[in-house]
Amino acid sequence: MAFDYGPVIAAAGTLISDFGRDLTVIELSEVEDDSNEPWRGTANPRATPKLSVSAKGVFVHPSSAEDFGLKVEDMDGLGLKTQVCLVAANVSTAKLEDADEIEDDGVSWRILNAVVLKPGADRILYMFFVER
Repeated sequence: MAFDYGPVIAAAGTLISDFGRDLTVIELSEVEDDSNEPWRGTANPRATPKLSVSAKGVFVHPSSAEDFGLKVEDMDGLGLKTQVCLVAANVSTAKLEDADEIEDDGVSWRILNAVVLKPGADRILYMFFVER
């Protein structure tokens, strides 16, 4: 018998919605400006992002990730400017694992790593390790 994660997903969404702040999760454009010189990439990948999703999120210190069973010391490169941003998975049907940035009130956070709490086929929570 399969477990119904609907109430858990709804609870995560409600808590983050009630206590979180407005964010935009962005996956930058990968379309090159000149197909004859694809190594130059896109001059302004933010101008036309591949994905832009409005969401609510909560920022916490990386040591809080240990409460989710992740060992922070195993993650290379986590410095003092690093935070963890929790976003409920019910914000969008889009998969946010490949996102590149999070915009928070004019501040751009670069996503270092994305972890999805996903028992079975149901996404419950995104945990983004971000830095400015």
